[in-house]
Amino acid sequence: MNKVRMTAYPFLLFVLAFLYSSPVLSGVLSREGKPLFVPGEVLVRFNDDAQETDKTKVFSAAKTHASVDLDALSVQGVYKMQLADGVDVLKTVESLKGMSGVRYAQPNYKYYALGCTAPSDPDYTSPYSWPLVKIQAPQAWTLINWPSCPPGSGVTVAVLDTGIDRTNPDLSGVPNIGYNAIGAVGEEAVSCTTCVGCSAYYTTPYSNTTDDYGHGTWVSGIIAAAWNNGAGLAGLAGGAVIMPVKVLDCSGSGSSNSISSGINYAINHGAKVLSMSLGGPQDTFEQEAIQGALNAGCVVVAASGNDYANTLEYPAGYSGVIAVGASDENDNVASYSDGGTGLDGKVLDLVAPGGATAPDTTQSFNTAAAYTLFSDFVDPLPAGAVNDGGFDYDPADRHYGLAAGTSGATPYVSAAAALVLSLNPTWSNTQVAQQLINNTDSLNGNTGWDVRSGYGRLNVYKALSSSLGSGQVTTFTKTFNSPNPFYADLQPYTHITLVMSQAQSVQLSIYDTAGETVLNRTYASGQLNNDPSTPQFKSFYIAWDGKNGAGQPVKTGVYFYTVNIAGQISHNKIVVIRGPQ
Repeated sequence: MNKVRMTAYPFLLFVLAFLYSSPVLSGVLSREGKPLFVPGEVLVRFNDDAQETDKTKVFSAAKTHASVDLDALSVQGVYKMQLADGVDVLKTVESLKGMSGVRYAQPNYKYYALGCTAPSDPDYTSPYSWPLVKIQAPQAWTLINWPSCPPGSGVTVAVLDTGIDRTNPDLSGVPNIGYNAIGAVGEEAVSCTTCVGCSAYYTTPYSNTTDDYGHGTWVSGIIAAAWNNGAGLAGLAGGAVIMPVKVLDCSGSGSSNSISSGINYAINHGAKVLSMSLGGPQDTFEQEAIQGALNAGCVVVAASGNDYANTLEYPAGYSGVIAVGASDENDNVASYSDGGTGLDGKVLDLVAPGGATAPDTTQSFNTAAAYTLFSDFVDPLPAGAVNDGGFDYDPADRHYGLAAGTSGATPYVSAAAALVLSLNPTWSNTQVAQQLINNTDSLNGNTGWDVRSGYGRLNVYKALSSSLGSGQVTTFTKTFNSPNPFYADLQPYTHITLVMSQAQSVQLSIYDTAGETVLNRTYASGQLNNDPSTPQFKSFYIAWDGKNGAGQPVKTGVYFYTVNIAGQISHNKIVVIRGPQ
């Protein structure tokens, strides 16, 4: 700090004590309990034509009480006045406003980032909070300018699952909305009782969404458990609205009919995000319902599966669905997590915290919490969940407990989608999906997509900050080809599709199963074809005729290819078949 005499007005920082006798404010004015201004400081701006006598008069009041050191402000003509103890800031300001030569005087106001204060819930602590820390949720909550707190307002997330337990302290505020698709299509198991009558829960038939298995409650808590209610955890998108859609019964089982019925209900009742922690075989009936949700603008998020397979379960395996695998507390892909591809070259998109494995009930609860997911439970836990295992009660409060799986990873991505939409309500489902996938943390050394981790692990802060025009963005190069299988004698080309916002130079390399190079060619941006057949995302394609670099037809077999775009690499495979279809 430069120290000068009080007579050096351009470098003035002085103690003002001429109002020393004024009473101290009992509690500085505040914004939501925070100081409105810096205590004991006043900013003074003189008129450009202020006379030295005007300044001397202001400064002389302080000189009668103290000799002080002074420092210049960066703004010409503005001086910060450090008041003596006991001097009233607001009365000082009012007194200065009436003095000759003073353009204005004001408190040195305080400003705050408009993020949400981190939740105070008792279980938002280590080891329970490791998934939120891993995906940088605290930064997303506190450093982003949210329209309201907790974040996620304005977005309804349909949880297509086993229902919800509204008696859980964290979920008691879930509004009385939802649908029992199992009851509506008449497929609830005889042993299940939640849909007896199916109109008693509210006044609308099939609105009884009571969770008689436990899975839907656990998933819902991860998305939107209540904040600051003195109990349990804090949901990633605590301000979002949960719409429970019961598509699975008390055994955790549903059908093509119940799931499709639930999807249609969610579409027609305003859900913006569909969270589907369930999986099964490829199913045309279900796929049509999923496509209907995508056409309606819904973001659809689904679990990849828990069999450590290289093919995706469905609906995760359908084009347009965000396919989510699971990662553990050390950023390894979970040992059970499915990866790979689905229908028409659909690939695993990303992973999110799902836990390393099911909780070991021989360990202490806290020990198991460090590698599994803590969330809301049904109390008492229904027989179906007990029989299936994988759930572990919190001994201190049976409304909470531990489990693991891609079912738990999925709601983190669904909640992240809700947060993106809360900040960007006009965005399309494709924009939301790309935002989440573009801003993952790589788990493979930035080598691009891989079969186990997709494009990386969810980072909600990166996704949200870059959606506002800041933060890091990694290039997203999603690729697949169609038709696949490619009947090279009957079809002239298979289109190798590249999902990207604008055409760029692409290096295409195709290999056979022995690792031998079949084709290595660079295509300039002008050689790419715009692909109007994929309205759900911006894309271009390379038309491959099934010939190698020498122009000779390749044989029947599986071929692997990579595309390299500005150093970002993505992979997929093509099945080539020679002869009749």
